[in-house]
Amino acid sequence: MDDDVYHQFTNYLQGIKADMSLKLVNAVSRKLDVVNSSDELAQKVYGKVDTKTKQNFNQLASHTFRLTGFISASYPNYLLHNIGRIEKLINTGKTADANRLMQWLYDIAEKIEDFTALTAILKIQAQQAILARAYSENLRLHQEVEKVLESERLMNEFFYRIRKHFNAALRDKEVQKLVDENIQWFEGHANHPAKTISLFCKVQIIHIYYYYKQTEFFKPETLEMIKKCEDELEANPYLVFPYLFDLPSKLAYLHLNMATSQLDSPTSRNTFKRLTQVDRIPKYWNSYVNHPMIYALAIQASHLLSKFQYLVHKPNYVAQIPAVSRETIEYLRRTCIEEQQKPLYKEHVNDGIYLTITLAAISLLCGTDSIKKSTDDLEELMITYQQIPFSESIDTIFICLMIGYFVQGNYTKCSDTFKRYLKLSTYRVSIAVNEKGIYSYYYVSQWLHTGRKQYLKKIKEHLDSIEGSPEMATMHQSLVEMVVDYNIPLNEK
Repeated sequence: MDDDVYHQFTNYLQGIKADMSLKLVNAVSRKLDVVNSSDELAQKVYGKVDTKTKQNFNQLASHTFRLTGFISASYPNYLLHNIGRIEKLINTGKTADANRLMQWLYDIAEKIEDFTALTAILKIQAQQAILARAYSENLRLHQEVEKVLESERLMNEFFYRIRKHFNAALRDKEVQKLVDENIQWFEGHANHPAKTISLFCKVQIIHIYYYYKQTEFFKPETLEMIKKCEDELEANPYLVFPYLFDLPSKLAYLHLNMATSQLDSPTSRNTFKRLTQVDRIPKYWNSYVNHPMIYALAIQASHLLSKFQYLVHKPNYVAQIPAVSRETIEYLRRTCIEEQQKPLYKEHVNDGIYLTITLAAISLLCGTDSIKKSTDDLEELMITYQQIPFSESIDTIFICLMIGYFVQGNYTKCSDTFKRYLKLSTYRVSIAVNEKGIYSYYYVSQWLHTGRKQYLKKIKEHLDSIEGSPEMATMHQSLVEMVVDYNIPLNEK
């Protein structure tokens, strides 16, 4: 680590009260000509060296290395400055020091899977070998370079595929043709010996399931896959991923979406907290729109709207929401408004849109005036940004509009909004529970508006189609409540 990153790391250890790890880090000399043996370091840390102390020291060293995950998250290239140091050492005749530093760097780079640093080290060693006329060693090192470069190539293809085949500019009809082909490619590398590549591929498969194969996403096997990826990250927190690519947060986002019915659990609360606390995510989010935060806010808003949707059409519904949930709702509303004031959202329009949709969703739980503002804001959004396809949000926008207009008693608008949804959602993948909700509000609103028996039949068929489905439990409850509250005679012949 360079001096600045080193000081950030020691400050971090101090902040989390990792006193023994801090003591170990301070005991290690940063001078190349001073080589500390494990016994010397154990003596400095524990004040003695015996069998028990050596065991404790090994455990401490392993634990301290795991804590470098704090640095890996924000400075994945923290080893690279040493390449210039190596060149300077060789240029000034200090080849022994250079070789020692290269060996240390190689061991660390291999452990954290820093392919860029590994390539640079191996290339220097290969040239050293040819200068020493060690031809077989030279060939061996070049073969190692080839292996590392192949990992780099796979990493690049990973990004190429997801940006080319799964970008928001493509209509879902085009993407659907490529889904199975891409899943097959990612599955082909899901067991790659490099943990970073393996994790990349597994998380991307889950991501594809979430957006394009929801039946697969909600299977127990997918949840198990998510948990195994989390365990892998927990066991190897020091792994480095490409700078500005936050894989752990992406995985956390997917897990929260998987567990929307269990967001009140301690595990989900901790995940939400990690995504929304600035000091617990990579530092580069200070300079960009904080995606982990806005995605976590969206999930919480979606969860709460789904949970209390059955109340929204009732008089004085806000008072029926538990106080602790009302506090969370107000926190989400306030946080969204505060985020909207930041200049970054003017530069990053799509993120600003996403935040507006989240605020509109949570506002549906904040009373009559907020509901009117929610529908007005969403309508303005769709008029202002007509050129944006809203691929990932179309069903979210329309379920919010349907709820809003239904609660306002504007059943004509419900009909118009439903027809717009059918038109705009063609060839787009919708989240199943949102789509079922859109149909629910349409059928009920049109029965209330026209009294036609065809809608009674539709409501009954729709109710039967979602009954017993865990994913549809909250939507089923909402529809049942509407049937009861509006005296809808489903048994009428």
